[in-house]
Amino acid sequence: MMSLGPDLLSAKASFVWIAALSAVLVFHCTHLIRMHGERRCYHSAHVTMLGGMLYMYATLAFDLGWPERPGWIILYSATSAGIGVIIVWISLGRRQRRSRLWLLALVQQASMIYMWAPMEDWIPALSWGLVLYFTLEAAGWLIVACQKLGPGAALGVAGSSAHAIAPDSALSDLCQSTMAGSMAYMFAGMQLMMSTPR
Repeated sequence: MMSLGPDLLSAKASFVWIAALSAVLVFHCTHLIRMHGERRCYHSAHVTMLGGMLYMYATLAFDLGWPERPGWIILYSATSAGIGVIIVWISLGRRQRRSRLWLLALVQQASMIYMWAPMEDWIPALSWGLVLYFTLEAAGWLIVACQKLGPGAALGVAGSSAHAIAPDSALSDLCQSTMAGSMAYMFAGMQLMMSTPR
């Protein structure tokens, strides 16, 4: 049981997550190029998160040693602050659905600050709380995607709303589920690794 931490973050597992997150990155980059304004900012937040996650999994897959990069913490602190401003701006306009999507993005960015913090500063209860949160978020997006994949549904067909900040498609939901799942897995693996006696 005590060896579960290192095994969870094995090179093979990391390669799988790198492949999955790379596919998600391509999806978000295509929308980042095509979209403008708030929608471009929304996808930029996901691209920023994906960059950090891919970097982390790459260090494990290629045995590069665990990085400690204060620059990543500064980056995610800045993106979190920016998203906070956007949420206030949207809330004043009473666009509640968009505000909820941005709130999920804020939790994601803020969690990346914690993920990049020195592991000796981690709080196990908070780490496992984040594992639970992102597991539930991943399951939620997956359920929504399955609901959209009913009779006559298309995997990558975007919704008709011109004001949606994220494409309303099963593929988009699967990408959201993959991102949340990768974070839950990383938090669990890192916390278990830290708990394993040396």
